[in-house]
Amino acid sequence: MVKDECPMFRCTHCGVVFMHPLPTEEFLRILYSREGKYQRHKPSNTTKTAPTRRFQRFLDFIKPHPNIKKILDVGCSSGEFIFFAKQRGYDVWGVEPNEATASVAQQDGLRVFHGLLHQAQFEDASFDFILLADVIEHSRDPRGLFAECVRILKPGGYIVIETPNFDCFWARATLRLSRLFHLPWSPISPPWHLFHGTSLSWKILADEMRLHFRTEWYYPNPGLKNELGSLHLLKRYKQKKSLINACSMFFGFSLYTVVFTIDRLLTPLLKKNFSMTLIFQK
Repeated sequence: MVKDECPMFRCTHCGVVFMHPLPTEEFLRILYSREGKYQRHKPSNTTKTAPTRRFQRFLDFIKPHPNIKKILDVGCSSGEFIFFAKQRGYDVWGVEPNEATASVAQQDGLRVFHGLLHQAQFEDASFDFILLADVIEHSRDPRGLFAECVRILKPGGYIVIETPNFDCFWARATLRLSRLFHLPWSPISPPWHLFHGTSLSWKILADEMRLHFRTEWYYPNPGLKNELGSLHLLKRYKQKKSLINACSMFFGFSLYTVVFTIDRLLTPLLKKNFSMTLIFQK
């Protein structure tokens, strides 16, 4: 499968969908720089925001664990989660490759390293809780990222992964639409997302790192707008306003709207949904 001129493949062993060849480190550095305009929608001041549902759930998990004192948020963006955790008395740290959002967190008094996790050179067994929220799918080396998290995690500490779930109804249904009608597959978004997995994919990796699976939870697809945008049908029509492109856009949007409606109606019955959170313990 090819999307946005990026070849994508699926591993028959673990189910991971990945981009190959991978973009260079220099390409990704520019992509996530100020020039790349990634996360330009983020708030310029974290002190004026409130915890989202997902952040609150992380905090609710941490609260009954008195041994969790030192928290690291990898890919912390402008530092919303660690800001809320700091308010609750935790010792918080962050790592963020995007200079613009990292500077927002730093201006708000948060200890955020601008760069990649391995570049921060934290000492062994430094943290009780490490969060990877919407991060692992962006990494050129998920295995290496995971291994570095394990190295700096204290014995008994927790690693939390939040990432899209490619074993959900939405991903499977839209893949069939893609194959039947030759539409772009919206759940994949290269070159930003390089690896797309399932619950089993990341459990296999965690097991190789000798981590113990503890729990998981799921969230429904947050909205149809992003999925329609990922089809690039409107972009194609704007570039060439033809009857064929107009019909293709209308047909694709209609199909996706129907599937999205079905997905929402089935949400109470689905055990595994669009976004998943997996928690492992060392």
